[in-house]
Amino acid sequence: VVPSFGRIVVMAFSCPECHYASNEVQSAKDVQPYGQRFVLNVETRDDLNRQVIKSSHAALSLPSLDFEIPPQTRSGALSTIEGFLAQAANDLDTLQEDRMAQDKDLGEKVGSIISRLRELAEGREPFVVQLDDPSGNSFIESLSLPGQDTRLV
Repeated sequence: VVPSFGRIVVMAFSCPECHYASNEVQSAKDVQPYGQRFVLNVETRDDLNRQVIKSSHAALSLPSLDFEIPPQTRSGALSTIEGFLAQAANDLDTLQEDRMAQDKDLGEKVGSIISRLRELAEGREPFVVQLDDPSGNSFIESLSLPGQDTRLV
């Protein structure tokens, strides 16, 4: 049970033969009648450490970077804001050498995004994170319960 969210199901799989591993988190509640949008102004280290549940229907975006982790990417994930940013940078970096060899202009643009993601994950400047979920089964942790969290809308 996640406080202020409800029940979740954590699924983990690991193959001893090929070493493939998979982890997924799903809400144990029904699809909600309305979608949800969370907007978080990330200003402090505590904000970077907030727990986030991203359902398979949710998109996590950084409007200032025009960057989005779309639905089905990192679906059913439980992490922190910092964790999502670091993982996105690492995922993009995986093919960066090939990208640079094939299309240098594109590679430089992606390299710039990778650098910015890492800077934001380190808390070097304030930014906004938006989590949109039409199923209503995603969540960003509030740091002010039971009161109003002024940085989370």
